[in-house]
Amino acid sequence: MKDLLILKFKGRSKITVEGYAGYFVIKKNSGIKYKVLQYPMSFSSIVNCDVKESFKVFQRKLSDSTTKLTRDSSQFKSVNYELNRYVKGKTIKDMAFGAKLLTANKIKDKEVIRTLVKDFFEDWVEDLSLNIEIEEVNYSEFSKQFSRFNTPDDVMNLLERGDLNGLSEAYPIVDPINGKPINRFGVGEQIYFTILKFSDDDSKSRILEAFPNDFNESGENLNPLIGMIVSKELAGNDFFLIKIECEGVRFKSVVYNGVNIMEESVRVPKVREKMKKNTYDSRKREELEIEKEKLNILDLTVALILVSGVVLVVMILIYFFFWK
Repeated sequence: MKDLLILKFKGRSKITVEGYAGYFVIKKNSGIKYKVLQYPMSFSSIVNCDVKESFKVFQRKLSDSTTKLTRDSSQFKSVNYELNRYVKGKTIKDMAFGAKLLTANKIKDKEVIRTLVKDFFEDWVEDLSLNIEIEEVNYSEFSKQFSRFNTPDDVMNLLERGDLNGLSEAYPIVDPINGKPINRFGVGEQIYFTILKFSDDDSKSRILEAFPNDFNESGENLNPLIGMIVSKELAGNDFFLIKIECEGVRFKSVVYNGVNIMEESVRVPKVREKMKKNTYDSRKREELEIEKEKLNILDLTVALILVSGVVLVVMILIYFFFWK
């Protein structure tokens, strides 16, 4: 299985004249994120998200629909507040829900998944008819969906600025469940990222040589890489322009602050853990060598003091026995 399972759904109650739309994002190890909207079928034209669209498009349309429906109606706002409270309580009560979805998807049984979702909402709505769509994505694939979506042209044009024109292009790894906004990352911090485009063959060869297992035969970056933020500046409302350095190659990226970015502490990918371990072992060896040198110097100093003391005692004895 890939890193994330995305379940998009849309349907209606066969008993009431109400529609439902939403999604669940489940990490393969742990964690679940969700958003659900309930609306009268008379407003279905406003809720124009389609489960067959990519997650980023579906998510944005669902968010826009929610804003439109709840902005001017306290009743819709109250109902959806209670619905999301219900979903939150249900995920806490049934902590295995995400694992059940993962298992059902593993055996590719879409009807079981549909039944699990219907059972999840059974205490809220009866006889729910659902259309569902499943996406499995790696972190790099998921992040590439966010790299240019709905970014204003004037912000994207900043990437062509003189000091950025020759840099390769990347995007931080998006972690919708455990991540944090880009404004909470500082210059000098490590950050996971995926490469969108190399600026020249030299940069490409340096990165591919350093991380040969993180690219496919076409040179597409499949697994997250880790680099350091070397520059960060505000780029319009809610966007940041950052530079990332990795293996001496610099990358540029415009990042929306409303997206959760993976923290460096998250254990992904394994190859990076190995690299960290090697770096750690190397650092420890250097520290041990320094300590060893310190001990050698200390031993030499103590030896010199002892020898000097013995010589002094001998000279005193000679003085008293032979010169007096």
